[in-house]
Amino acid sequence: MIKAWKIGCIAAVMTAAAGTAAHAKGTFLCMTPEDPVAITVDQYKYYRYMEMTSSNGAVATAQVSTDGNTYLPLRFICEAAGLTDCAGVSGYMPDNSFRYMPADANGPDRIELMVNGQYYCHNVGEQFTYEAAPGDIRNVAVYNVRSSLYMPMTYIAKITGALAIWYPETGQVMFISSGLDSTEYVMPDGRIRRDKEMILGFDFFANNLCDSPLYLRTDGMTVGNIEDEAGAGAHSPTRISTLIYYIDAEGYISATYQDSYETERISLTDENGAPVDIKASTLAAVRGKLYGIVAGENGGRLFCFDSDGTNFRYLTDKNVYNMQVTRDSVYHYMFYGEADSHSVIHMIDMRTMDDYTMELTDYSHVNLLNDMKQFVVGETYMSYIDSGGGLHVINMDQNPKEIEIIRVLPENHRIYTYDSNGNPIGKILYINYDYVNDLIYAIAEDSSIYYFEKSTEQFVKFDTYSGMSVFSLFCDKGFNDCCSGIQNGSIFLRHTIYSGSRVWYLD
Repeated sequence: MIKAWKIGCIAAVMTAAAGTAAHAKGTFLCMTPEDPVAITVDQYKYYRYMEMTSSNGAVATAQVSTDGNTYLPLRFICEAAGLTDCAGVSGYMPDNSFRYMPADANGPDRIELMVNGQYYCHNVGEQFTYEAAPGDIRNVAVYNVRSSLYMPMTYIAKITGALAIWYPETGQVMFISSGLDSTEYVMPDGRIRRDKEMILGFDFFANNLCDSPLYLRTDGMTVGNIEDEAGAGAHSPTRISTLIYYIDAEGYISATYQDSYETERISLTDENGAPVDIKASTLAAVRGKLYGIVAGENGGRLFCFDSDGTNFRYLTDKNVYNMQVTRDSVYHYMFYGEADSHSVIHMIDMRTMDDYTMELTDYSHVNLLNDMKQFVVGETYMSYIDSGGGLHVINMDQNPKEIEIIRVLPENHRIYTYDSNGNPIGKILYINYDYVNDLIYAIAEDSSIYYFEKSTEQFVKFDTYSGMSVFSLFCDKGFNDCCSGIQNGSIFLRHTIYSGSRVWYLD
């Protein structure tokens, strides 16, 4: 069995700032001013989501001052630059360290840094000048913002030899320490390199159809079956690095290491430390946290908890179903349906956790969402299956990530009964959304698989897989889709690529 402390330690590594040992070889950080979560890379070149915190443990975000400089929490940015916090150490500081000194006979509150043998000292709230680059003279300060100390990022980059970049097109802020080659991680337009981003995707969520037991291993090329590792009935695997979370045969949330037969049921506790006993129907890992739906005949409440099982809480008092997590280039969104009506979709902005009700109607204000058994929301299209297996697609005139009231023409809502070749589609069991390529997939009762071709607004049929019992969809490290399934008892993997509005097999 996996010891509980071992799971907790692994989870803590993934949700807390990496230590100085991990930063010694260089640190890559990617942030946006609104989001308290940074993307970072560890010593194994795996991307992680990491919650930024100040010295007092409060969750913090990057601050863009009126002086045009980006400020980050003191301890967070200093440790990211490879400096050690030596608070409480009196007298001389060890090299490559920093400390906060409260006001005393020697002066006001101040920050002291020792970097490569050079000593720096700055009074809190007092402006100082430095040269960020030849001719680029900046006036900055160490600020106290709601009891959290903030340092100018470009200044820390200057004295430690790191690189600080701001991309106005995306709003992303990059901090790349001197031990790393920036071109290895960031493309010229500011996007994270795709081969790196797909490792990040493992920490995001498993893009599966029909509660598949399959998951893509960290090599991005081979497939694992959680039933083989955790027993029959295990399903909905979602990963944070090599730790695989899943729902066991009894409905409880458990975890196992990749390719390990040792499993451990997660002990859930709420924000006060009290035990929580729930069974789940859906599970997904997003930025180091777990989200899911409580199992129930008519749906259940939406919940989340930290990766070590702590801080369990409900996100709504409604009965919900069909949780979908997706993202654009920067931000994350969660969609869920109200189980009592099956005609209402909600969107949660995962930066703020604000919950919006989507209103998708025609211009007569008639709701176009009715009798939804399962739904997916894409960038331009949303699709749902009704209780009879009918396949609906709505071409949305507005982006649901920017506005919650959407009006469309009646003809923009279509029910598909035939594929692009005029053959009957039949009853649809599951649909899914590929957020990478903005594609809708559907699997029929006869195991036929279809994808929605946007240029013709038709569903195109994949090859028929005889003897198929499971079908899953992933993205590999090359940013290609992987069609994976169990066919006649064996796992298969076929690589595909989206090109020219069509999906093609690579092998």
